[in-house]
Amino acid sequence: MPGIKQKQNNKEGYTAVANRLLEALAMARLSGVQKSICLFILRRTFGWQREQDCITLKEFASATGSSVTYISKQLKQLVEWNIVQRTTYQPGKAPFYTLNTRVNEWDKGCINVQGLNERVREGLYKCSSQGLHKSTRGDTNAGREYQAPAPSLKKELKKEVIHDAADIYTCKPKFVETYQQEFGRLLSPMEFEKLNSCQKNGMSEEVICEAIRRARAQGQVKLAYVMGILNSWLADGITTMSGVSRADLEFQKRKNKRASPLKEVKKHGAVRANYQAGAGGGKYGNLIPIVREGSR
Repeated sequence: MPGIKQKQNNKEGYTAVANRLLEALAMARLSGVQKSICLFILRRTFGWQREQDCITLKEFASATGSSVTYISKQLKQLVEWNIVQRTTYQPGKAPFYTLNTRVNEWDKGCINVQGLNERVREGLYKCSSQGLHKSTRGDTNAGREYQAPAPSLKKELKKEVIHDAADIYTCKPKFVETYQQEFGRLLSPMEFEKLNSCQKNGMSEEVICEAIRRARAQGQVKLAYVMGILNSWLADGITTMSGVSRADLEFQKRKNKRASPLKEVKKHGAVRANYQAGAGGGKYGNLIPIVREGSR
């Protein structure tokens, strides 16, 4: 009987988790270790009918098969994304953690809540098999009706992902590869969303890639520097490479104008003395007068 194995497994205990939370974790753009952290917190809290529990970094590392240093970074990221919440903390003591069950409060760079709701309405998470030992689809299952997806559903979902640019790995823009090549690391979901927001505002991928290269040329390998360049261009209405070229040309003209030779300066009415720029501060440096013979 298909239900026997399930009943035997339940004798070892089980954790009651809301379907909404499982669906969100399945769709969330998290690394394997980050999802393992979430599952471990669920086991330590919901598995014992608790809302929170005191968990050390060593326990997280042991449960996920990772190092304490790596776990600390991943846990910090989950807290910043509001997926994991650190409820209490005292110096010298292990903090209390809980999983934020309000999926709508999770960082938008980690999960597309609207897309999740649409998949729920489409019946994506409904059971469609006749039993645990069968993989064939049936018309009904324990009173549930199975509705076959429309023929174009798969294509529509793919179009939605590409349109929203929500998944880095399903739809990989050119600037993702450029970022990895120039900075030597992968984009995080939050970093991807920031760069992708510029593209949504009408900025071309070539311009985003150019900003990344310029940051690297200046020895800056942080996204904040790249976003500073992009935001400056957006403020000036620059969204294409031709616009970037014009801005560079105008900047060079202004620079050359500031560095133009100084004009002769009148002195004592009829007498003129040539001045040369010397070392020092000021807009033109120190002015050193060259007094010619007979001008005194």
